[in-house]
Amino acid sequence: MLSYLDYINMVNNGYINEDSIMFTVEESLSIEKTDSQYILFQFNSESSNLKHVYLSDDVQLPRINFLASYNLDLNNSNIAVIGNTVDKNVVPSDYTIIGYFNHPNSYQLIDDVWLISNQESVKLNNGREFIFSTPNPNTNKTLEEAINIDSYTEMKRELFGTYSKRSNQMIIIGLKTAILFMVIIFLVISTNWLMNEKYLIKILFLSGISNYTIYYTI
Repeated sequence: MLSYLDYINMVNNGYINEDSIMFTVEESLSIEKTDSQYILFQFNSESSNLKHVYLSDDVQLPRINFLASYNLDLNNSNIAVIGNTVDKNVVPSDYTIIGYFNHPNSYQLIDDVWLISNQESVKLNNGREFIFSTPNPNTNKTLEEAINIDSYTEMKRELFGTYSKRSNQMIIIGLKTAILFMVIIFLVISTNWLMNEKYLIKILFLSGISNYTIYYTI
């Protein structure tokens, strides 16, 4: 149950999980070959929905409705996946749109543009803000293995408002509200049941019948 909720939160937040690292850099960085799974997002805070995306070979992606019979091949550079509400004209002309995110309830992915590249060098003119995500439990270690970077400044995701944890908060509040509501309903039903059956319960109890037997008998 929790893993499913974590996945829903991740999808709602643009395929970013709560352990993802957001950082900025002043100097260039490059992608290293590694067996670890990860996604690296690069963007400008002024246009955070337009992302340059670097992927490990076997990382799991969001559901995609591919155009025609196109298959995702990371050996092909300059391919784009976009949300359903995105204007195709915002995609650079040297990128080919291969499909749409199949997550209509994700308030982030429906507006996102992923420009996927297999280049190992990262151009800072595409943005100095980055988000690194991995399914591995040690995000910092995986970041060090996958990215060749001298130094970076870690930032709070809420500062840019793009990956705030509103969905996480709302789900938690919703779960607590649902549990509280169920407890109240249970108490109301139990109270009414005890009031209606109190005389029978008293007779059975005085007859020497155990509480356990009375509960399952009635």
